Amino acid sequence: MRRGRNVLALVLAGMMALSLGGCSRKTPEEIYQEAAEKSAQMDSMAAVSDIQITASYGEESIDLSINMDIKASGLTSGQLLYEADGSIDVAGQTMNMSYFYADGYYYMDMVGAKLKYPMDLEDMMNQAKQLTGGTSYDLEYIQNLEASEDGDNTILTYNMDGEQMKQLVQELLGGMNIAGATEALEGLDYTFNSIDCQMTINPDGYNTASRIAMDMTMSMDGEEIGFVMDMTTQIENPGETVQVTIPDTSEYQEVIGGAAGMISEEAAEQQ
Repeated sequence: MRRGRNVLALVLAGMMALSLGGCSRKTPEEIYQEAAEKSAQMDSMAAVSDIQITASYGEESIDLSINMDIKASGLTSGQLLYEADGSIDVAGQTMNMSYFYADGYYYMDMVGAKLKYPMDLEDMMNQAKQLTGGTSYDLEYIQNLEASEDGDNTILTYNMDGEQMKQLVQELLGGMNIAGATEALEGLDYTFNSIDCQMTINPDGYNTASRIAMDMTMSMDGEEIGFVMDMTTQIENPGETVQVTIPDTSEYQEVIGGAAGMISEEAAEQQ
């Protein structure tokens, strides 16, 4: 009889422990928000991104592969330095490229052309956070958020609301201060058909990897192009300081008309 009471006491104690553990378990929303807050507080980060894109036009299609090694510092302090090295593979041809940002200018080195154009600091900081996986969206843009365990890590899966994302993109484009970019995008319409996302959160609460699978349709002047994109990003040692080294900028020609113009001062003088 006494042994039976002991067993019952152990069972009740175990049930209480389980119930307390269940009460303390974080919801997927809490895990997401905490990871977003940690990312927002990071002043520097490094990431490796792989982007696979299929663009379709009528019965024609083309595949692109983009690989980028990205580093950024000064994301919260406002002293932004950003560098990205990578390559684009399209139709069997590979083009190496290098980008960096310093002192209010965006520099690009591609196919032997070294160009620069002014870019607003806030715009560049938003772009840097997106490319390094440091951008998180408000929960109002997220649907079907779920969490599962993978060893010590937590995997978050969710969908993005296409209509709300379209409104967000329109607001971002409307506030862009890249010379000529707004005019170049006039008349562009787009529809997000689906946006499926996944994040890996480590035991310290940091986002260490993400994946975005997106299907969208873009149209302009009666022409329609479909895009299917699969982007994976690995964030290296989140929370640790990243050093960014900016190369010599003396050989870069300033672009006339900003990002949309893409005509260097030297080329303009020859016209």
